[in-house]
Amino acid sequence: MNMNLKDIYLPIQKDLEEVEKEIRRSLQAEDSPLGDIYKHVLLRPGKKIRPALVLFSAGVNNPQITTLAASAEIIHIATLIHDDVIDEATLRRNQTTINSGWGNETAVLAGDNLFASAFFILTSSVGPEIMRILSRAAERMCSGEIRQIKHKFDLDLGEEDYLEIIAEKTGVFMAACCQTGALLGKKDKKVVDILERYGLDFGIAFQIVDDCFDLMGEEKKLGKSLGSDMRRGKLTLPLIYFLKESNPTPRSFDELRQSWLASKNGLREKAIRDSLKKAREYIIRAKEGMKAAEESFFRDELLALSDYLLERGGIQ
Repeated sequence: MNMNLKDIYLPIQKDLEEVEKEIRRSLQAEDSPLGDIYKHVLLRPGKKIRPALVLFSAGVNNPQITTLAASAEIIHIATLIHDDVIDEATLRRNQTTINSGWGNETAVLAGDNLFASAFFILTSSVGPEIMRILSRAAERMCSGEIRQIKHKFDLDLGEEDYLEIIAEKTGVFMAACCQTGALLGKKDKKVVDILERYGLDFGIAFQIVDDCFDLMGEEKKLGKSLGSDMRRGKLTLPLIYFLKESNPTPRSFDELRQSWLASKNGLREKAIRDSLKKAREYIIRAKEGMKAAEESFFRDELLALSDYLLERGGIQ
């Protein structure tokens, strides 16, 4: 099928260009001590998944929605900078990470500054309900990351725990992008709720696929440091499935890592395949939920975005 984001984004291409301009205006203050860092960040724009979720869910565009979409991307960039510090990553979007180029202290402060910038530009554009939703989502993202760190090297972490963690660290924010976009697009409550659920399920599937890539992807192709989950003791879904099927059962994370790397009986591939099947379950649920919504937003494009994720993960 060869899904690609450029085609999916066609209906909102001009809107995304306005979002990009808003991001650049927010990050290119000449007197900022972080100016060089932000220029580096802006060299290679990402996939803009979160702004797209805002715009597709809104179904219309205006200055408020542009600001919301830009803020969503700035918050996302901030989380990536912090993630790279935690994971000691050296590559992001095919370029040096901020922590690698400027050091951990500066990277953490740059991420903090981006969070502050995102919420600052929102204060003059959106009402308290939107701020409340996004603030709560940011809080839960941090909570999910802390829970994952708390369970580093923990072989007792189960599938349900993992799914709860990634729902918080990834799904909740994508849900908030859809929810707030729909609210600013003046959708009725039923549609807002449907889009919020779509964002949550899409986000969970997105993170599962990302975790599979971290173990089996090609660093050059994906443009970021891979293998950090295993190096940092994070038990992601493929490792949970692998551990469950291993015989003998690894007794430590180091044994699990060695067993994974030495696996020659297809167990590693089965763990990846079963993880992608779980991602597919969430995508199917996200798409099924859309059937109850009237076409007051870009429904077909959101469905196409789901298909893109399936194809990206090689999910059958």
